[in-house]
Amino acid sequence: MINILLITVRSDTGGGPKHVFDLVRTLKRKYQNNQITIASPLSEPYGPKFKNLADKHIEIPHRKFCFFKFFFLLIYCKDKNINLVHSHGRGAGYYSRLLGLFGIKVIHTFHGAHFEKTTIGKLKVFLDRVLKVASNKLINVSHDEYKTSLSMGLTDETRACVIPNGIDHIQIKKEYDQQDKVQSRKQFNLPEDATIWGTLSRLTYQKGIDLFLNFKLPKNTIFAIAGEGEDQEKLKKAIPNDLKDRIIFLGNISEPIKFLSALDGYFSSARWEGLPLSVLEAMSCELPCLLSRVDGHRELDGVELYDLNSKDDFQRKLLEINHVELGKKAGNIIKNKYNLELMADKTYELYCHL
Repeated sequence: MINILLITVRSDTGGGPKHVFDLVRTLKRKYQNNQITIASPLSEPYGPKFKNLADKHIEIPHRKFCFFKFFFLLIYCKDKNINLVHSHGRGAGYYSRLLGLFGIKVIHTFHGAHFEKTTIGKLKVFLDRVLKVASNKLINVSHDEYKTSLSMGLTDETRACVIPNGIDHIQIKKEYDQQDKVQSRKQFNLPEDATIWGTLSRLTYQKGIDLFLNFKLPKNTIFAIAGEGEDQEKLKKAIPNDLKDRIIFLGNISEPIKFLSALDGYFSSARWEGLPLSVLEAMSCELPCLLSRVDGHRELDGVELYDLNSKDDFQRKLLEINHVELGKKAGNIIKNKYNLELMADKTYELYCHL
């Protein structure tokens, strides 16, 4: 039996919390003789799901490091004989790697590696470099992320491994096929007869929506942006006057597959990624995907890439896309390479050999 503590400092809408939820529910179904504790915030939508799913749940602050909670986790790990800690994302990695200094085995998943030029960003990268010595294994969710984390000194070849993100392709496709596009558009107040491209994104610097607002966009297309974040009000105010009727901010949505069913295509303007689950879900639904040519997108087959620094490349690629052909190719890629079962099996194998 393995006694596992998984840590994430996010429970809000996003790929990281969803990854943890999908991983744990699959591990509990396939490998039942283990005890899984989750330490996470209790915020919606994943906080309550984590609490119901885990054998034990420990509440920690949202995207903050708390020394009191750290010492609580340390005592808990020693008292409950935790065999290993698996953290997800930078904030959770501070908890796990400090626990590793006390002799607890640690696996850390990056969920995106990128050098930040700000003073605080440089400090975070420095801490990640120092703390790698307290990590037994460091998981990269894509080969792009692996190369970047090596070049940044966040990992080394003895600790690093690549386990690509995976999604529940069968369930997603089943749910998608049950949707009605007209009804989905009505629910999200989107025009029924327009060509609509959309994205599911946190409204932060990383996701590059500020760059997207400066692109040349086709006049006959609506762009729907679902999600919230620290930059949302600034972004809404920055929409150019001639695009105000074609760029729609929807806020957080609770039914992502229904949202995807309202679209004709999916786009991303992210400055960097790990391997984004929202893109994998769109590909699973056989939507054509137009993505920025950055880490986390470049290694995906079955998508179209554009130059994030070119104002007209997005529009040109959008007009050239073969929707049906690209969509079918994307669906096949997901089925064969980015499967949730495969991701969970590889992760558990790592647990067993640590």
